[in-house]
Amino acid sequence: MDADDTARTYFERTIKANPSYPGAYAELGRISEKKGELSRAIDEYKKEIAINDSSAIAHQRLGYLYSHHLNDLVKAEAEFQKALKLDPDRIDTLVHYGNILYTLEKYGQSADMFERVLQQDPKNPTANYNLALVYERWGKTKLAIEQWQKFLNMNPPGSWAEEARKRLKALQGK
Repeated sequence: MDADDTARTYFERTIKANPSYPGAYAELGRISEKKGELSRAIDEYKKEIAINDSSAIAHQRLGYLYSHHLNDLVKAEAEFQKALKLDPDRIDTLVHYGNILYTLEKYGQSADMFERVLQQDPKNPTANYNLALVYERWGKTKLAIEQWQKFLNMNPPGSWAEEARKRLKALQGK
């Protein structure tokens, strides 16, 4: 029995003693995600939200699973919106939500999410890269060029740098 199995047993006992114990189902969801039991994790996050609708992490993780496991971007968007109302500055939520908005072709809103990340963490490589992609797809060529240059000035890892240089060159050739 590993540490996660021990923790799962502990949280299941806690729930048996107090079915409304806040945070217990969220922890079970985290454990289930880690073990690759994604449908189970979804159910556990839903149970957490039923008990404690103010759990930003449960909404965030549920949104992530809706998007990456079930490919339900509408439900994912709704969960990320709830998570951000509860915790508006959480970087991983902003990044994931920005990606959802990008996929939904809501480029202005997507750019806003990545810009909010960069206000907190100006050197965040994911937000810098994704913001450049958003500007490019949105047709904001000048902003895309500036953002790709900014990203490249951060000395990103190999494959990211290679892709950024390729995109920058293509935009500058327009």
